[in-house]
Amino acid sequence: MQRSDGGKGGRLPLGAVMMFKTLILQTLYGLLGAQAEFQILDRRSFGRFLGLDDDDNTPDEAAIWRFREALVRTKTIDALFTRFDAHLKGLGYLAIGGQIMDAGIIAAPRQRMTDEEGTIVNACGIPNEWAAKPAKPAQKERDARWTLKGGRSKKRPDGKLMAEIATPIFGYKSHIGIDNAHGLIRTWDVRAANACNGARLSNLFSKTPVRACGRTRPTGQISMTRFSRAACSPATSTRET
Repeated sequence: MQRSDGGKGGRLPLGAVMMFKTLILQTLYGLLGAQAEFQILDRRSFGRFLGLDDDDNTPDEAAIWRFREALVRTKTIDALFTRFDAHLKGLGYLAIGGQIMDAGIIAAPRQRMTDEEGTIVNACGIPNEWAAKPAKPAQKERDARWTLKGGRSKKRPDGKLMAEIATPIFGYKSHIGIDNAHGLIRTWDVRAANACNGARLSNLFSKTPVRACGRTRPTGQISMTRFSRAACSPATSTRET
C-alpha cells in the first residue's frame, strides 16, 4: 500500500500497524471515525493498546477513514482481518462457545435526487450529469437504501398494546458475527439497509461446528440450508444482542 513520504509537507503518515490496531478497536467496539478519535484520546487503555504516549500524534477521523479506504481499494482489508482472526485462534481464542449474529441499521443522510436519478442509482448506475462531475458521486450515498424499522409497542391506559409503528430509515445494515464465549467480533458484513439477514449467514459464521444464536430462529428451507453449509445448529437466543 503506497503512502506519502511527507515530501509535500504536512504531517507524516502514522504507523501502519497502529492504524490497523485502530481498525480493530473500531470493529470490537462498533465505533465510527469520530467516536474512535475521541475514545483514543479519552481512554488510556486504547492508547496503551496502540502504543501511544501522551505527546504522540494520534489518528484523527480523517486519517482513520483514509487508511480504511486505502485497504478497501487495494482489497487487503479482508485478508488482514483473516490473518488477525487466525492469530487469535492460534492463541486459543477459538469460537467454540457458540456464535451470535446480530444486525444494526446505520442511518445515512437522505439523498436529494430526481425520480430519474433515483431510478438509475437503484439500478447501480451513475446519471450522466454526475459523470461530468467526479466529486458528486463521491458525495452521494449510492449504496444505501430505504427500509422499515419496527418500533416497540406501547401500552394504552387500559393496558392493551397499541399498534406497532414502523419507521422508515435510509442507510445501511451492519451484520456482525460474535464469538459468544469471548465476546469478540469475528466477522462483519455491511449491506444496504433492506438486505435480508438470512442471506448473510454463510458469510458470518465460521466453518467450525458450533451452536448459532440469534434473536429469531431461521425458518424456511433456504435459511436452514445456509445454516447447514456453515456447519452450525440454529438456536433461538432469548438475550438481546
